[in-house]
Amino acid sequence: MAIEALELRMARLEGGFDQITERLGSIDRRIASLEQRLGAETASVRSEMTAVRSEMTAIRSEMALRSETSSLRAETTSLRADVASIRSEMATRSDLAEIRRQMSAQFFWLLTFVLGSILVPILRDLAR
Repeated sequence: MAIEALELRMARLEGGFDQITERLGSIDRRIASLEQRLGAETASVRSEMTAVRSEMTAIRSEMALRSETSSLRAETTSLRADVASIRSEMATRSDLAEIRRQMSAQFFWLLTFVLGSILVPILRDLAR
């Protein structure tokens, strides 16, 4: 009887070991499946991160172009303001106005002499 009880206990232990082995095998398969999924997800996340990095690089370069464009616009606006101030200064300077008046008077005197030198010989010939 003692041998039968011992064999019964050994059979139960072997059955328990078989169940443990099955459960451990199931756990191993689950872990392997999780490792595969985790590897796939990691690869996916890495590819998405690479895509985001490339988009960020593109955005940074675009922003650099925009800042250069805005600085050029600011310089253009500054130049336009400078030209406008020079024009207004030239228009308001009294010495330039005086020079223009003198040039106009000298032009009319010169025109009178040129026309007179042309017309006087013609009028002499007509008077004869």
